[in-house]
Amino acid sequence: MRLLKWREKKHPNWKTEIPRPTLDRNKIVEETKNAMKYLENLHEEYKRILDQLLEQLPTLSECGDDKNSLIQQKVDFLKKNLVVIERGLEDSKIFLTLNNIVENIENEVRENEEEIGSLKERIKALKLENNTLRRDLSITQRKLIETEEQSVTLEVERDHLAFMNTLLCEEPCTEETSDEGESLDLSFIDEKETDETEASFPNLPCLIEIDCSLNPRLKIFYNLVMGYIAKGSYEIAAPLCKTTLQDLQEKYGPHHPDVVAMMDIITIVYRGMRRYKDAAKIQLEVLDIKKKTLSQNDISIASTLNTLSALYGKTRKVEEAEKFCRKAVEFRKRVSFL
Repeated sequence: MRLLKWREKKHPNWKTEIPRPTLDRNKIVEETKNAMKYLENLHEEYKRILDQLLEQLPTLSECGDDKNSLIQQKVDFLKKNLVVIERGLEDSKIFLTLNNIVENIENEVRENEEEIGSLKERIKALKLENNTLRRDLSITQRKLIETEEQSVTLEVERDHLAFMNTLLCEEPCTEETSDEGESLDLSFIDEKETDETEASFPNLPCLIEIDCSLNPRLKIFYNLVMGYIAKGSYEIAAPLCKTTLQDLQEKYGPHHPDVVAMMDIITIVYRGMRRYKDAAKIQLEVLDIKKKTLSQNDISIASTLNTLSALYGKTRKVEEAEKFCRKAVEFRKRVSFL
């Protein structure tokens, strides 16, 4: 029972690992060099004894076979030991050579690690500098965009206010005579550029062709917008048209002829900007207003249908374009027979 109880007890140090002796390379190299010196001395001693025995062999051959055989055994023993010592010396030399190679490699690795560490530090610094520059660049770009937007907005507001001021100045005169309203000074608009712009949109409605009895102020605005289009200033013309359209809708309502005419002008601007889908959307609204406010045989409906056909042709919606084209032809035929 005592034996069993003793076996069940576990010694507290059984699970502890026995520390292994650490080998110091410098110590090993030093011991190897000392062993080489010892082997070299031993090699010289054995060589000296062997030379003496070899000198004694001829003289001792006459003394007897026993003594001669004993000396021969000593000679063989010394030769074997000399061979072993020479191998040991060669192995020691190889070990020292390998140790030198390993030390050189470790020194190179250490230098490379130090260089890599310095490069990593430089990379970190460059990343921080790059992030700072990117952040500054994004802030500068944002400020530039905001400044450009403010500049365009202010320019649009300035032109709109100038136009509204012109309308207010001309409003009393247009009630007396329309000729004076049309004779405003538009010398800043190139008439040739306006004619060329109108000629580039043959399928879109022109304000003068829509209704000659419209407000002459819209004709002035039309010439103003066409001047911007001729100069390629769509970013000014489009917001100006939208703002004026909103003002007209608030003043006259959504179905007023001036509102329809302004929507036709926006269509011209959108087509110049190659926004054919937006232009077609505007013309669909125009068509709906005309169907509600004009007679069923009004020729301007056919003009709007032709415009929609051309716009859908630009968007490569062939079926829609053909549908509106057929409607326009049928409408003109029906009107011509009346």
